[in-house]
Amino acid sequence: MYKISGTYCASLTPYNSDYSINKKLLLEHCNNLLSQSVDGIAIFGTTGEANSLAIEEKLDAINYLIENRIDSKKLLPGTGLNSIKDTVYFTKAVAKMNVRGVLMLPPFYYKNINNEGLINYYSRVVEEVSETQLHYLLYHIPQMSNVNIDLNVIEKLLYKFPDNIIGIKDSSGDGDNMIKMIKIFKDFSVFSGSDSLALKAVKNGGAGAITAVSNVSGKLLRFIIN
Repeated sequence: MYKISGTYCASLTPYNSDYSINKKLLLEHCNNLLSQSVDGIAIFGTTGEANSLAIEEKLDAINYLIENRIDSKKLLPGTGLNSIKDTVYFTKAVAKMNVRGVLMLPPFYYKNINNEGLINYYSRVVEEVSETQLHYLLYHIPQMSNVNIDLNVIEKLLYKFPDNIIGIKDSSGDGDNMIKMIKIFKDFSVFSGSDSLALKAVKNGGAGAITAVSNVSGKLLRFIIN
């Protein structure tokens, strides 16, 4: 299985006064992050206010970054949306930009989704995107999504898509469960989404961290992770 590791910044998104993305400032911020030797940038996740933005706005901003010499392989866009069609469309579009991979939320509005439904959702996305070289990180943040990605879901998805589903960002804050993921799935890239649990994760064999505080302390987090 392909593995991804290191220190990734869950980038914020700067806005103009009319609530459009300030692409120039976003570019400056991304360049500053990369100058601190972070391994990549998780753009348009929770800290990046992804669900407040239209798909086309996000695609336009990603294109702008790449056109202005941000290496596409440094970008890890968040593409998970409630609509399967929207998720597939967005994921296909960034896959064509040759990004590092995608970070994918589960469907999060209608509650009480069971494991079978969750597995079917991710399966349909992977199958309909149909990009054999694209790597997916699941995004576990139940305090926001109200959806739990448990060990059974991970196991089933790894069995079905060993070359595509390669890791998870665990922002649950449950350190014990995160360690279980690391220990049970040896070739699975488990990232801490919590700055306070990042050291615990890597000491136990985790892949690294994808966190918000690295917007201001990327160099320090990379030092800790390494």
